[in-house]
Amino acid sequence: EENVRTEAALSLIKIGDFVKSEAINSWDIEKVQKLKNIQQKFVEAQRKLTADKQSWLSKNKDIDNLRLVSNALNNKITKLENKPSYQIVHLVQVNPWIWLVFVGIVGYVGIFIFKPLFLLKLDRWLKPASFTIPWINLPVSVGNLSLLRYHPRVLDRWVAQHIDEVKNKFLHTPTVSEREIHIPILVKLNDKEISCLQPKDLSSVFSKSPACLVIVGEGGVGKTSLAYQIARWGLGIIEENDTENKPLCSHKILPVLIEQELDNKSLIDAIAEQLPRTPEGDKISAELLAVLLKRQRILLLLDHVSEMSESTYSKLQEALTQTPVNALIITSRLKERNLGRSQQTWLEPQKIEGARLSNFIQPYLEAQNKRDIFEDDEEFYRTCTRLASMMAATLQSATALLVRMYVDQVIELGGLKTAQLPDNRSEEHTSELQSPCNLVCRLLLEKK
Repeated sequence: EENVRTEAALSLIKIGDFVKSEAINSWDIEKVQKLKNIQQKFVEAQRKLTADKQSWLSKNKDIDNLRLVSNALNNKITKLENKPSYQIVHLVQVNPWIWLVFVGIVGYVGIFIFKPLFLLKLDRWLKPASFTIPWINLPVSVGNLSLLRYHPRVLDRWVAQHIDEVKNKFLHTPTVSEREIHIPILVKLNDKEISCLQPKDLSSVFSKSPACLVIVGEGGVGKTSLAYQIARWGLGIIEENDTENKPLCSHKILPVLIEQELDNKSLIDAIAEQLPRTPEGDKISAELLAVLLKRQRILLLLDHVSEMSESTYSKLQEALTQTPVNALIITSRLKERNLGRSQQTWLEPQKIEGARLSNFIQPYLEAQNKRDIFEDDEEFYRTCTRLASMMAATLQSATALLVRMYVDQVIELGGLKTAQLPDNRSEEHTSELQSPCNLVCRLLLEKK
C-alpha cells in the first residue's frame, strides 16, 4: 500500500507539472475552468494524504510536492483571471444580456458610419417611447439615448441629401434670379478695403460661432446682391475668378431667405416652410431645425431689415434672442437696425468711382455676352467716360444699381447708338439732375 500511495502521488505531480506548463488563453473560459477543477483535485489529494493515519517513508515529501504543484496551478489560475480578456468573457458568460447591448452598440455605430441619416429616422421612431429611472423618478425618452443623431457627420449628410432641392428653390426665387449676375465691387470688411471679395475673406467670419454678417449701405449700393452671392458660396457655388477655390466654411450651408413681412408667422415657422419636408410630408421637426441653426448648417438671410415694419423687426429680434442662429446675414440701410446683435462683422459695399467704372462695366457686359456691341475699345471707354462725366456733374459716385441701369440702357441702344445720347448739359439741365438716378431717368427719356 505504501508503494501504491507513493506512485499515485507521483502520477498526480507529473500531471500537475504538465498542466502547469501548458499554454492556456485567458479568454478560453472552458480550459480555465478545467484547470480550476484539476487544482481542486490536488487540494483534495493533499487533504486526504494529510488525514491518512498510515505512515510511509515518503509521505511528507509526497504531501509537500502536491502542495507545491497545487500552489503553482493556483498562481496560474489567478494570473489568467486577472487578465481583462478573461474578465470580459466571464462577465458576458455570467450576464448574457450584455451580448444584446454589445450587438446593439456595434449595429448603432455601423449605422452611424454607413447610413448616418437613418439615425434621424430612428430618433423619430423611438422618441414616443420612454421609461422612468426609478431611484430619481426621472422620465427619459428612448430617442434621447441616440447620442450620435445630431453628430456633424449626420447633419452634413442631411445637408447633402437636400442641397439640390434647396439650391434650386433659392436660385429660382425671383429676387435671387434677378441678381444672377454678380460683379465684385469695392467693399469694406470691418473698415478693411477689399477690391474683390472672395470666400476666403469671409472664412474667418464663418469659422466662429455665432457668425453674424451685417451688410450695410444705402439703397442700390449692392447689399442684397452681395448677400445672395455669399449664400451661393455657402452652397459650394464658386466663381471662375476664384483661383484659390476655398469654400466659405468647412461644410456647406443651406440658405433660407426672409425678405417679406412675417405678418402672423413666427420666424421659425417661416424658416421651416422653406426647408424640405420629411418623406411623410411633415415639416422639419423643431428640434432638428434648432440644431441645424445652431450648428451653422442653415444660413439665414434677413434682407432689407431697416425697411421692415416695427412689428416684424420686434418679432425677428425676439426670435433671435430665443433661438441661437449661428450663421446669419442681415442687410440694412442703417447700422443701428442690426437686430441688436452684440457680435457682428460689418460689410459695407462702396459706391463705384469714375476711375473704377470700366472694372465693373466690362465684366458685366461679358457676363451677358454683350462685350462685342462696341466696335473697338475707344467706343467702350467713351461710354464709361460719359457716365463718369454725368457723375461728376452731381459730385457723386455711382451705386452698382445705377451703373447696371446705365449699362442695360447702352445694351438696349446697341453700343454705337450711344452717340445719340447728349454729353453736354446746360446749367439748367444740371440743376434738374440732383442725383445719379435722375440722370438715368433722363437718359431713358432721351434714348430716342
